[in-house]
Amino acid sequence: PAPSPWVTVHLDTTPAEANLYRQDSFVGITPIVLEIERGDQPIQYMLRKPGFVDRPLLITPDDDISHTIELLADANEPEPEPPAPVVQKVAEKREPPAPKPAPKVEKPKETPKPKAEKPKETPKPKATKPKETTKPKNDDSKPVKILNPFDF
Repeated sequence: PAPSPWVTVHLDTTPAEANLYRQDSFVGITPIVLEIERGDQPIQYMLRKPGFVDRPLLITPDDDISHTIELLADANEPEPEPPAPVVQKVAEKREPPAPKPAPKVEKPKETPKPKAEKPKETPKPKATKPKETTKPKNDDSKPVKILNPFDF
């Protein structure tokens, strides 16, 4: 039987989770399984991980392979700090926190309203002397003169 047109390449690194690039294009993160077209020309890859020296890698895809590559710490970079341990706290019974007071909302300052002009007062008519009126008497029909008390 003819060999498969594809080869399987298993790549792992120590430490794991290195970035794998081919011609500056990101391929994936180790550990990774690649299906590469069978051939006799080497393909150049680059392994990169912060705090470690970049590691070039040549793979000739003429057969299925499995590799674990040791990455070397970069002497020029400080060692990456180990992740902080995860501490799980046991849930305690607590009373719910007191509600927060509502934020104070400042009322916008009212701009003074323009004063409405008072309507012009119409001049009051000048007091005039009351006219003399006559009134018939009860006992006879002679007119009686009524005087204005302000005339004195």
